[in-house]
Amino acid sequence: MSEFPYDSVLPISQNSSDSSLPLFLTSLRGLYASTSFLFGCLIVTMTVLSLMPAPAHAGLTVGGTRVVFFGNKKEVPLTVTNSQNSSVYLIRSWVESNDKAVAAPFIITPPLFRIDPGQENALRIAQSSNTLPQDKESLFWV
Repeated sequence: MSEFPYDSVLPISQNSSDSSLPLFLTSLRGLYASTSFLFGCLIVTMTVLSLMPAPAHAGLTVGGTRVVFFGNKKEVPLTVTNSQNSSVYLIRSWVESNDKAVAAPFIITPPLFRIDPGQENALRIAQSSNTLPQDKESLFWV
């Protein structure tokens, strides 16, 4: 099969008596080739641009992705930092379990606070009741 789709419809012959028809089809062939090339370049460019990571401008930074609460500790600290220069945030914090119907046996203080630009605040996670199983780990969300 030819790469130019119009070759099968009307073959180009240099020996044709009508000279305008082969020239027209020849120019179509060139237009088709250049359009295909430009479209291919566009696809490659868009693919490369979509794979580039976009910078994240997060205003708040939490001190860790996991908080490990050992049984012999009364509380565990977790820091929250405002890295913005101009934004003020109002933070509401709580601890919940996977099963939202069951209350988590932890309290977090302060539950509501304001954090100014460039400041850091420490949250304290404390165990409110001793109902956790001792033979396995438990997962809660902050």
